[in-house]
Amino acid sequence: MAQFKATLADYHDGTQGICLSCGQTQYGVEPDAEGYVCESCGEHKVIGLEMAVVCDLVEITDIEDVVDPLDQFRD
Repeated sequence: MAQFKATLADYHDGTQGICLSCGQTQYGVEPDAEGYVCESCGEHKVIGLEMAVVCDLVEITDIEDVVDPLDQFRD
């Protein structure tokens, strides 16, 4: 189960990471990064946000707001 939350905009940014120790987000992090130093707590526990989603550590909170462009063609 995901222990952190992020928005879809954060996910699509592509340069954000999250610290698995303190939960702070951080910019300038590669999507598949692991072990970066956290600017807030100093721990080497920052991973890329995309990696965190794949590992089910982050829940995208506003995903239900996304409109499927093909909905207009469905019955």
